[in-house]
Amino acid sequence: MTGRVLSLRFRLAAEFDITEFVQSGKNRVAIQVFRWCDGSYLEDQDMWRLSGIHREVLLLAQPKVSIGDIHVQTRFSEEGLDAEVFIRPELWVKATKVIPEGWKLRAMLFDAAGKQVGQDPMEINALKVYEELWPPRDYPVFGLLKTTVANPEKWSAETPSLYTLVLSMEDQQGEVLEARSQRIGFRTVGFSEQNELLINGKVVKLRGVNRLDGVIKYISDNYAEDIDLNDVADVACMTTNSFCRFFKSKTNKSFIQFLNEVRIRNASRILVQEDYQVSEVCAIVGYKLTTNFNRQFKPIMGSTPLGFREGM
Repeated sequence: MTGRVLSLRFRLAAEFDITEFVQSGKNRVAIQVFRWCDGSYLEDQDMWRLSGIHREVLLLAQPKVSIGDIHVQTRFSEEGLDAEVFIRPELWVKATKVIPEGWKLRAMLFDAAGKQVGQDPMEINALKVYEELWPPRDYPVFGLLKTTVANPEKWSAETPSLYTLVLSMEDQQGEVLEARSQRIGFRTVGFSEQNELLINGKVVKLRGVNRLDGVIKYISDNYAEDIDLNDVADVACMTTNSFCRFFKSKTNKSFIQFLNEVRIRNASRILVQEDYQVSEVCAIVGYKLTTNFNRQFKPIMGSTPLGFREGM
């Protein structure tokens, strides 16, 4: 800044108070990017080999008493209809500055249409926020400001409904000195009795590294049903074409080949352990036609169903 080095940073976001370096008139901000540095070895453990400016660079002028940060929590009622909004503001105060008596923080919440929702006003004395005392053996109350929103629109990946929270600093006369906004959403996250991930009470499937495990378990549990390619592709959260390529690359078999093997190996177990007729075993493992069952059985087990039973 104006010819003086402020600091060195690696990858992480960095903030500098440049008040004492700013001069009247024009100022120059310069940033140097080094291809290699004394931190390159450490950063290489995360495979970061790209040099450059990866974050925005900006200058921010703010009052000596200003809003430093906004923390928000939302909590639904037991019925899942109304939601409470808890707001914890943080203030930034320049070392030589004192917050005057009578200054206050005010919060307002607006929906996507710009209509104000929740109770008004949500106000708190600014000095109370800055001089908050933390209990020595307990946690402080999170919500210094709070309100209730009746039946808010819930956020999801399909319908990303967001509300706008506006937090302002006002002086003794009610004049707004500073205002900042934050987008917030309402949602619930939990698990069902079957350990399914629930977002707003609805089951959500995530694409992860173990997608094949879920597919194989689904086939093993439902091989006797009339399952098809669309069913297993939905389990993997993939299109049918993508799933076929994925499944083939992992198992060296097509989905139909794998399904037939599961059905036939279960059929062979039933033929040995039970006294069912071949036509009954055929239906038990999911085949509609005995001719198709016999045709699939011999290449996998090396004989016909009757021959396999007699050989055991």
